[in-house]
This record gives sequence, structure tokens and C-alpha cells, in this order.
Amino acid sequence: MASHHTHPYNPAGVIAFFISFRCYGTWLHGDERGSMDRSQYHAFGTAPIASDPSRFAFERSLLRHPPMTLDAAMRRTVEKTIQEVCRHRGWHLHAVNAQKDHVHTVVTARDVTPERVLNDFKIWCTRRLREMPSLTLGLPHKRDTHETDGGDTRETDGGDTRETDGGDTRETDG
Repeated sequence: MASHHTHPYNPAGVIAFFISFRCYGTWLHGDERGSMDRSQYHAFGTAPIASDPSRFAFERSLLRHPPMTLDAAMRRTVEKTIQEVCRHRGWHLHAVNAQKDHVHTVVTARDVTPERVLNDFKIWCTRRLREMPSLTLGLPHKRDTHETDGGDTRETDGGDTRETDGGDTRETDG
């Protein structure tokens, strides 16, 4: 049986993935805006988990370093990196928009899962951001974590969207 990494992924009618991910530590469980707990998958359209100040404080205590936000130069680096990843992989990037605390993309990537696209974006953006001189202070240089948490992937056929769980694990670069 083929692994999910080699098995072609091509659901009928899907023309693009809407993929978004947040920067490290910028939206924790218990946040006043609510959150989605990936350990108990919530389907698209369900209400977020309510604000919980004690859970927020606990989640904040687990952070390895302060939350990561992107300045203008970092946002340009993220957008350029995503363009490069798409070009290298042969994926068609329809749109990319990096904000101070999150990134949105719309991409067509045949024969791969949306989670693979998300992870490739996160891995390469982290690598490129770590190469920036402005990030030499204050961030761990350990190469085993992403500077983003989880992410959301949605498949679209131009009309309806289907949400899949992008995970909320810290992935390795290797």
C-alpha cells in the first residue's frame, strides 16, 4: 500500500486550495477571538471554542520565544518564497498575501495533498526568514521547528469549499 506522501491526490472538481497559516504564537487556544482545537477536529462552519483566559495563559507559558510577527521586509520574503516554492514544484499560485501575523494563498497543486503544500510553504518560509539578518537576535536557531503554527487548507472547485485539517503540530525541517 502506498503512503499518503506518494499516493496521487486529485479529488474530482477541486481546482485550487485556499491555504492560510498564522505566525508562531499569534493566536493561541483560549484567545478572546476563540480558537479551533485540532485535537478535536471541528468541521467548517462550526463555532470556535470560546475564550478561556486560563487556557490562554497556559498556552502562552508554553511558547519557546515571543510571538512572531512579520514586518514589511519579512512579508516580502514570505511572498517571494511562496512564489519560488510554487515555481519549483510546478504549482500554479493564483494569489498570495502575507500580513503581519498570517498568510493567505490560493494555489493549484496537482497530485499532492493540501497539507503537503501547507508544510512546504511553512518549511521554506521559515528557512528564508531565518536567513534574514534582522532575525539573528531573539529567535532560536534550532532548525527543527517552524515559525508558524498549524494552518488551514480548503479545497475549492470554484464554488463550494471543503475544509481539511491542516494540523497543529510542529513539523521538522528534515
